[in-house]
Amino acid sequence: MLNLKNPEDRKKFYKSKEWYLAAEQVKREEPLCRMCLKEGKLEPTRHVDHIIALQIRPDLAFERTNLQGLCISHHAIKTNQESNGFGAKKRKTKIYKPKWNIDNLFQNVRDK
Repeated sequence: MLNLKNPEDRKKFYKSKEWYLAAEQVKREEPLCRMCLKEGKLEPTRHVDHIIALQIRPDLAFERTNLQGLCISHHAIKTNQESNGFGAKKRKTKIYKPKWNIDNLFQNVRDK
């Protein structure tokens, strides 16, 4: 049994088939980054994030209400805010410019 408060066991967890299947399900249900949508942007989900960190609430590891789809930028920001979860030193977050913006996407529709 994995101790998800242990960094090495968390690495094993994230490489497990169970996590892979759960993460793929979240990506199908949330194809767009949850945080980008709140900002009016459209970026694809690239990472599945535990809303409450795994090391804090390991009992919520597969709880769907504790999982969210995030883009690369938002996942990096959240991970840095949580001190990188695996005990790593904080690293600089590269912010990616969004490919889509809801306002620009629907501008032609509004102009008519």
